[in-house]
Amino acid sequence: MVQIVTNKKVFAGRVINLYQTLLKDPAGNKISRETVVHPGAVTVIPLVSNTKVILVRQYRYAAGQYLWELPAGTLGKGEAPLACAKRELQEETGFVPGRLKKLMVFYTCPGFCTEKMHLYLAENLKPGAQKLDPDEKITYKTFSRREIRRLVKTNKIIDAKSLIGLILWLQKKTWYSVR
Repeated sequence: MVQIVTNKKVFAGRVINLYQTLLKDPAGNKISRETVVHPGAVTVIPLVSNTKVILVRQYRYAAGQYLWELPAGTLGKGEAPLACAKRELQEETGFVPGRLKKLMVFYTCPGFCTEKMHLYLAENLKPGAQKLDPDEKITYKTFSRREIRRLVKTNKIIDAKSLIGLILWLQKKTWYSVR
């Protein structure tokens, strides 16, 4: 079992904290790690029909470009993933899901980050109004399965959470049933 020798917070941000940790493995070797502590997040596959999905487009500073992505967002303090999925879908697209089905949970990058992403499938969408945060500039568009395949193949969709969700959607037709 790995033991923590020291664990020091070196940065506290609005969403993340960064820790520098010294560990000791069972053989007594010391290992230094830096870890981004993140509250977790959700991402949603919003189905318009069995063959169409909504993606959002926004500027991602870290990537230095606009990206097409699945709607997603960070969990608020004490917020349940299901509530966050409903909130983020409406904020970013205006749509309210008639049904949300949890598909999986995965770590985004466990080599240095604690963020767990909760992936949901949203069905029976009802139109509403976008409720963007003041600093967000997000547009959305409906894409067919064929368009999604092309976007994935040509590296036009390049963020991991969207690739995971969309590739699973393209491969596992039995996961959903739009009514």
